[in-house]
Amino acid sequence: GSAADVGSDKGSAAYVGSDKAVFDVPILGPLTGFGAGVLWKSYETYSQFSFRNQCLVASDWLRTKLFGRDISRV
Repeated sequence: GSAADVGSDKGSAAYVGSDKAVFDVPILGPLTGFGAGVLWKSYETYSQFSFRNQCLVASDWLRTKLFGRDISRV
C-alpha cells in the first residue's frame, strides 16, 4: 500500500456459520463465537439502506431461528 494506508487497518470480520463469527480488531484483538455472531448480524441489519430492508433482514433471521430453512426445493 501507499503511505496514506499506514495506520488505517480497521480489522477483519468473517461469519463462519452456526450463529458464530470471527473479528480481528486491531485495538481489541480477536473476538470469536456466539457474541461475535450477534455483533455480525446486528451490523448486517443496521447497514441496510432503508428501514424496510432492516426489518426484512431481521425478520428473516428470526423466522429462520424459529422454523429453520426450507431446503426441500433446492
